[in-house]
Amino acid sequence: VDEDEIEAQTAALRQKLAAARDGAKTSGRGLKAHQVHELAAAKIEESERLRKALGIREDYEEGGHWKKQEERLREGVGEGRREGGR
Repeated sequence: VDEDEIEAQTAALRQKLAAARDGAKTSGRGLKAHQVHELAAAKIEESERLRKALGIREDYEEGGHWKKQEERLREGVGEGRREGGR
């Protein structure tokens, strides 16, 4: 087989594969970009698996620790004002 012929066939196959890849853009899960509901469900499922793997409670609220600490500080400051005013 001639080297020029190999180059021509290789170039044609590359174009064919590139067109097929661009025509069917998929996520890592094999879902196409227009399948938004399926993508969302897969993302929720992935997040749930990660939450369980990391041992995070279902009722976890991001920043909850800081909110509780801030509330305790406010309560302490409020009690200090009440006691100081006597």
